[in-house]
Amino acid sequence: MITTAHITQRDIIPYFNEKIIQWPDDVVRLHIGEHPFGVSPHVTQQLQKDLHHLHHYPNPTYHVLRQKIAEVYGVDADHIICGNGSEELLHLIPKALVPPGAEVIMPQYTFKGISLGVMACGAVPVVIPQDTKKGCVYTADDVLSLTTPQTRMIMLDHPGNPASTFLPADEVRHVLRVAHERGIFVMLDGAYSEYATHSPGYVLDDTWVKEFPNTMIVRTFSKAYALAALRLGWMHAAPEVVEAIYRIRLPYHINTLAQKAGVYALEDQAYMKECARRVVAIREKCMHDLADFSPWASATNFIVIQTPKEAVCHAEGLQQKGLLTRPLDNYDLPYHLKIAMGEESVMERLCAEWADGGLSCQHLP
Repeated sequence: MITTAHITQRDIIPYFNEKIIQWPDDVVRLHIGEHPFGVSPHVTQQLQKDLHHLHHYPNPTYHVLRQKIAEVYGVDADHIICGNGSEELLHLIPKALVPPGAEVIMPQYTFKGISLGVMACGAVPVVIPQDTKKGCVYTADDVLSLTTPQTRMIMLDHPGNPASTFLPADEVRHVLRVAHERGIFVMLDGAYSEYATHSPGYVLDDTWVKEFPNTMIVRTFSKAYALAALRLGWMHAAPEVVEAIYRIRLPYHINTLAQKAGVYALEDQAYMKECARRVVAIREKCMHDLADFSPWASATNFIVIQTPKEAVCHAEGLQQKGLLTRPLDNYDLPYHLKIAMGEESVMERLCAEWADGGLSCQHLP
């Protein structure tokens, strides 16, 4: 646990602190979970007409986008706020709702955007231990046992990144119910929910927000909807929570093309669902092909494998083969490598590189 006295801006490690910030153009990007098949053709076709209005400021309430989200997900548009990517919301949520010095519970291996937002507002992060030898799983009781009178919020990526773990529905409800009784907010980050719906036991239910008004559900358009470049996410929460975030957000934080593209992407649910199904199939085959490297169970569009030598070395070997992956040394997991799913031919090539011993890191002792 980090104490309040130790938390300063100097303690925050930048999200992008790797040696390679300027990603080469001649590599396949399998390090940041991008959509392997690109945006729906419907989106690119419809966006053409919107390129003639770039001199206009965006709609500050993005009501058309909120209405479309509400229609697709069966929620109230007034209970929705969008963000410049879900990361903006993850940053604003603790800023709006957590006073400095209060405690926020989160998994040990959680998305860095979550922990960054918590520390940036001067809160105290309290981690849920995750044992890599036991699949990084944790229970509702593990979460709730960490609550104290100083606990203000629980933030769970559901499923996790990079651990890809999630609580089953009855466990989530247990956390929400007890947290509500104790006056603790709960944020569920469903960035990978469209992939996780293919995993047995996974549920992300918007009715939880109505039943437990302390609950927030955050989603993104960057993953299954393939709009990573336009930065668009959204949150479903009680009106008073939405109002708290709305009060501190920037005036024009959702650009016009992002608003329009979000509507068009939502209109093509068939494309999104088929691409998600295809990614899951690629992931399962890749996990089978890399079974010797103990891949973690996955409910996302990436896998994590255990590497024979330092993962940084293997990542360098893969980059030399034109494949960019992500070592997890910044999570204190120096022997684990995160690999996002690419197209079928790309993943077959990656698995073949491992099979023929071309990535054995022979220059290491």
